[in-house]
Parts: sequence; C-alpha cells; structure tokens
Amino acid sequence: DMIVSFLVIRYIKVRAKEEKLNVGDDLVELLRIRLEGYKQIGKRIVFSWLWDGGGKVPNASATIPGILFINAEWAARIVLYPDDADMHNAFRLTMGHEFMHQENDYFFLEPFTKNEKFVYWVNEVHADFGGIVKVFDGRINPALQAMEYKRKSKIREDRDTFTHPSWERRMYFVREFDFNEKLIREIAAIVGCKNEQLIQRVSKHFDGIVLCKE
Repeated sequence: DMIVSFLVIRYIKVRAKEEKLNVGDDLVELLRIRLEGYKQIGKRIVFSWLWDGGGKVPNASATIPGILFINAEWAARIVLYPDDADMHNAFRLTMGHEFMHQENDYFFLEPFTKNEKFVYWVNEVHADFGGIVKVFDGRINPALQAMEYKRKSKIREDRDTFTHPSWERRMYFVREFDFNEKLIREIAAIVGCKNEQLIQRVSKHFDGIVLCKE
C-alpha cells in the first residue's frame, strides 16, 4: 500500500528538470514499480513532502505504527537513479531500521538527561543491527556500504547528537560489536550514563543480535 502526495510529485519533476532527465508523466506508477522489490516489508508507505518540509537529505520515519513516512528526496532518488545499487541498499536499510523502532524500542522519558540520551542511542543502534538482519540477512558488508551512503548524504557535519550517534560511530559499532550487554555498556560509557539499574533494564529488554562479519 502506497500514498504519494502531489507535492512529492512536483518535487520529483523539478529535480528531473534540473538533472535533465525524462521520467514520464505517471510518477506514482513509476514509484510503485521501483518499490516492487520492497514488498516483503509489508507496511504502508507514505511519501510526504510536508513531513520534513522538503528536506534535501534522504530521510524516513516510522513513528506511527504500520506506516513508513518517506521524504521527497528519497522519492526523487528512487525515481531518478534506478540503477544506483548503493542508493537502493541504503533505502532498504532505512526501511528495516525504521520498522525495528516500531517493533522493540525501549520507552523511557527523562528529558535532556544522560540517561535519556543513553536510551535514544541504544534504540538507534538496536534498529541498525535489527535492520541489517531484516534486509541483508545479517551481513555487514552491504550494510556498511549503505550506512556510508547515508553518511555522505548528510549536508551537515557527521557528528553525535542527543538522539543519534554519528554515522561513523554507528558503523564502528556494527564492525566491532555484536548487539549485547557489552555494546550497551559501551554506549552507556560514551554518553556518561551511570544509572546501573537502567543499564540492566535496557540490557534485559533486548535480545542479542550477532551479525555476519565476513
């Protein structure tokens, strides 16, 4: 199931004109064809310009259960660059990552504290690991290429934020760790979370994930 806003269609047409590419008139059907390979995700896809105000960085969100919001920039890249394997892998990983958030995030509310930052980071990293299992059968090589694509797509500097580790750090976690209590404690140390009870509760909440490092 897919919904495409008229503002997204307009955005794609503007981008196509800028790139001097001919994409035809029925862009909704073209998007549908491009997304045939993603049916296994089994969720409603909503291409929205308003969701992030026409942002230039490919972005997505699964904050509403069962629905994946995708911005106009992703839509444009999917339509305009059908042969870009790195882009498609990055999009696949984005979808897997966002739906992992829906399935098993740890809910915690303690605004603007190191404890909350710790939970945000663990949820993000868990979604990375789980997304890699979903779309790449746990293989890290295509995942790292997809994450590098996302890193290069950023307009601003790749850096840690309150809610997300940097892409460089997330790739480091994927390369060097399994998802388990050891990694969770590593994240706690990095962000300065010293709440032992919280660390233990978060560790018990998640099942371990072992990726294929070869």
